[in-house]
Amino acid sequence: SESETLAGDITADMTLTADKVWVLDGLVVVKDGATLTIEPCTTVAGLSGTGDSTSYMIIDKGWKIMADGTKNKPIIFTSKAAVDGDDEAPGQWGGLTLIGNAADVGVSAGEEQVGPYEVNEDFVPGTTDAADNSGVLRNVHILNSGITMAQDKEINGLSMVGVGSGTVIENVTVLRSDDDCIEIWGGTVDLKICQVAYCTDDQFDIDDGYSGTGANLTIEQHTDGNAGIEMSGT
Repeated sequence: SESETLAGDITADMTLTADKVWVLDGLVVVKDGATLTIEPCTTVAGLSGTGDSTSYMIIDKGWKIMADGTKNKPIIFTSKAAVDGDDEAPGQWGGLTLIGNAADVGVSAGEEQVGPYEVNEDFVPGTTDAADNSGVLRNVHILNSGITMAQDKEINGLSMVGVGSGTVIENVTVLRSDDDCIEIWGGTVDLKICQVAYCTDDQFDIDDGYSGTGANLTIEQHTDGNAGIEMSGT
């Protein structure tokens, strides 16, 4: 099918339509008041590459992704390699990261736990709004992801840093990540009906005072993974 490349910053409202494959080339950032809407049945595919050439997407704090698929027409984030017919495997592109404004909510000054996004410290969560809304991920599949950028700085399938409870994460499936499937640093976002499997580190990882609910979380643990659930933080 027809493809269109996304690169650099998205600074105005944009809709990714289901009639083409949207190819991520490098870091793509939704910022400056933009809402990124993705139609059901749309495929977003990241190019292969590591380091500065890693293809991944960040939704910066204050802005939104509206990826509202259906059970029969899910939204797919995957690798361009898989779209082109290569065998599906962890580590074929980066992943999807949401930065919110709900970090360190209710924490006393001087006791902050959530730092900048470990993979890219240009992205710092806000601390002001427990009910912050980064948008919707519903009936979304994130496949074949995960890149190690540097020691202890890895892109997961789905990363959420200080994401607020106004955000909807429902029926999200993360398979084959070359780090964690889902990792959450702080924030108050709730997860409903999520499935994670076949990652090479932790299937589900929470850090830095995360305060939310994971309801109906299905974890398939495999011999190449680390923990089914890892929890850390002070």
